[in-house]
Amino acid sequence: MDAPPAKGASGEERLQAEAAKKLLFMRIMDQGARRRMNNIRVANQGFADQVEGAILRLIQSGRVRIVDEGTLISIINQMRGEKRETRITRK
Repeated sequence: MDAPPAKGASGEERLQAEAAKKLLFMRIMDQGARRRMNNIRVANQGFADQVEGAILRLIQSGRVRIVDEGTLISIINQMRGEKRETRITRK
């Protein structure tokens, strides 16, 4: 689990690092989690990168081995914090 490539890294090194990261996520995430992660990436690229970073930290620390959809949802909820519920009352 290497660090992300430096900004000055060549295009080939960057592609290799991305391919290695993609392969790692294919191994540690189940199909539901990968599908949800792809949806997040389409909606918000920056947040998807943050979630991937959090997953990598959890894997490196040994707190998580496999990421299923439920684990991914709990990671996302922790990163977002608690959302306030919006109630609309009509008079």
